[in-house]
Amino acid sequence: MSQKVEEYIKKQELPQREILLKLRDLIFKTFSNIKEEFKMGVP
Repeated sequence: MSQKVEEYIKKQELPQREILLKLRDLIFKTFSNIKEEFKMGVP
């Protein structure tokens, strides 16, 4: 998991932060080899 993405998520307001965390978890469970990156300033 990317530290840069962690910081981005922590800056988000609720409920967006909760949604991002759930989506991130689901994506990692579904695609175990995925790599987090920033493109155009967002993850």
